Amino acid sequence: MSDDPLLTVTQVADLLTTSTATVRRWLGKGELPGMKLRKQWRVRKSDAEGMLTGQDKQDKEAAKSKLEVSEDQSHIAYLESLGIKVR
Repeated sequence: MSDDPLLTVTQVADLLTTSTATVRRWLGKGELPGMKLRKQWRVRKSDAEGMLTGQDKQDKEAAKSKLEVSEDQSHIAYLESLGIKVR
């Protein structure tokens, strides 16, 4: 038997702290790998956990982007304080 259990849509939603509708949408679009058993979706736990890793990566990229913007704004403020028109 496999060490990678199959989870229900509800279990995946709980694991990813999202709604079952979102999980079903991901499954329907193929963004989350899954299979149907007797008309019900099942997802390997490793695939669901992979969504967590992907989400963490997106969060880090968004935070980095915000940091870069704020750094740019501080540079602009510094240049403007020197009397250099930037905007």
